[in-house]
Amino acid sequence: MRKSYGKEYLQELFAKIGDSLSEEMTVFLFGGGAMAFRNQKPATKDVDLILDKERDYAVFTELIKHLGFKEPVEVEIEHKGIKAIDGMWDNPNGFRLDLFVKHVLHKLELTEQVKKRSELLASYGLLEVRMLSNEDVILFKCMTDRIDDLGDIAAIVRTSSIDWNIILEECKLQERSKKGGLLLRLLEKLEELKEKQGIDAPILPQLRKIASQ
Repeated sequence: MRKSYGKEYLQELFAKIGDSLSEEMTVFLFGGGAMAFRNQKPATKDVDLILDKERDYAVFTELIKHLGFKEPVEVEIEHKGIKAIDGMWDNPNGFRLDLFVKHVLHKLELTEQVKKRSELLASYGLLEVRMLSNEDVILFKCMTDRIDDLGDIAAIVRTSSIDWNIILEECKLQERSKKGGLLLRLLEKLEELKEKQGIDAPILPQLRKIASQ
């Protein structure tokens, strides 16, 4: 089982990457990493980053190779079904970086609205790290099947003020540009959140109505 790491470790890692870059780059942090910096969970086993350009991905991966990161030989069960991670990298400590370019799991996109809602965490040398909003972290977690996702969503809701309409409207927007299924997936996850965590998302009635149509 891989260890979990707190935000101090993440800051050191971002600083090493930023000091090694030869040009400015912006990455978008979501998942457990964003939660750790918002004190919504004490630590995380991996960091999820979205890069906006293919070229940034090529530069970033070459750089982290020099910092000791390698693609894992074995992948845990919870990751085996996730084929759309653009890069999965482990360092000698067992810490993992999951990298995505523009899209996450071929489902959600790093839209201009998502980028505008993000907030600056810090600039580490030439690396600017921006955190996705709580609403977008929840939406992205609703589309994955990791073991801790439901508990993470509950932790965000219980510690933060959530604008559920942002989640619904972003999902609707992205549904129009995809083959569909995003709203149904959101409904299923929020129904599960109500059943297992006792959290009744106020957009559930709207989602049920959309599903019935």
